[in-house]
Amino acid sequence: MTSGEIPGNYEELILALKKVPSFALSFAQIMVFWMTHRSWSQRYGLEDFWTTFLSMIMIFTVLVYVFPVRLMFSMFIGLIVSPELLTSEFEVNSIEEVVGLFIIYGVGFAVLSGVLMLLYWRALNCKDLLALDEREVIHTKLGIGIWTIQFLTGVFAVLLAWLFPAEIGVFSPYL
Repeated sequence: MTSGEIPGNYEELILALKKVPSFALSFAQIMVFWMTHRSWSQRYGLEDFWTTFLSMIMIFTVLVYVFPVRLMFSMFIGLIVSPELLTSEFEVNSIEEVVGLFIIYGVGFAVLSGVLMLLYWRALNCKDLLALDEREVIHTKLGIGIWTIQFLTGVFAVLLAWLFPAEIGVFSPYL
């Protein structure tokens, strides 16, 4: 049974329910990005070419990112919980495959973080148009700083996984 199919019997239903924790964790990860974007949109209300373009990049990335993040959490849960309790959806044949998944995950994380960083940067550049007061400028700069750290963390994780031997690259998610 694939992840998009409706279970046809009780056994398939139980198997599908064992995948819920990895789905919930991946949903939570994506919601962090989405809620930040929502908060940013409500705070600044910018609707120009650049904010629309960056938002479209974010939506596209989430659509691509949803599978790697779910597989990563599935693999993680599979490592820490008994296979009888929860099912891993990601079959690992080599450490290089694990590192490859980490690279894909890291790129998605970096892109989403980078988009949020650029959205905050865009708001700061439009501070006069938005009539931001001193407190709002500080908040905007804080948003830039937080998402720059997140972006750089994703980039460093990708570089660690990509440039170092697999035995070291496998630790990239710990960044």
